[in-house]
Amino acid sequence: MTELKNFADLKKQERENRKSFILDVAAKVFAERPFNQVTMRNIAKETGVTPTAIYRYFPDKHTLFAEIYIKAAKEVIKEIYGTIENSNDFCIEEVAVNYISHFHSADQHLKIIMQFMLDDSISNDLWENINLMNRLFSEQIEILFKKYNSSIESKILAQSFIASLNGILLSAKNHPKKSDEEILEHMKRLTILIAQLFKDKILMGRK
Repeated sequence: MTELKNFADLKKQERENRKSFILDVAAKVFAERPFNQVTMRNIAKETGVTPTAIYRYFPDKHTLFAEIYIKAAKEVIKEIYGTIENSNDFCIEEVAVNYISHFHSADQHLKIIMQFMLDDSISNDLWENINLMNRLFSEQIEILFKKYNSSIESKILAQSFIASLNGILLSAKNHPKKSDEEILEHMKRLTILIAQLFKDKILMGRK
């Protein structure tokens, strides 16, 4: 019985590894081309498997696209949760810089988020899964804000904070005269400034 259970676990892990590999490769493909120019056959070719094998894991291109976003969101939430849990201070600057650094280094994830913002063909079911990830992240920020001021409107402040960070990512990610390292440093300076403004507002309103 134990051997059968272990074999089943091994097969399950193997399936998850394949799925994760497909997601990583597909993220790069979607980052290089507009969504409507990518086919499941393109992704199958890049991953070295047949289109039929891809469909065993993902029923359509939109589902695959959404899974990439959800995987990226889970990574960010895990990082942010760890930062908050391991800090004894109001670590809003560190949280913000980690968020910016993650999406700057994982450029394909940023491009996928941008495409999602502009794509109106995503089904309601997929949007529900995507919005669940967004809510989980926003809730982490809310918890951090309320920890230092329980009387503030934490929900609207958390949403405004995340929108501000996304604005930095979208507006400052390209500069023809700056290196990648210089762009990241510039983004970090903007990020720390925004974080400090939110921090001051939250702490000044404490009772």
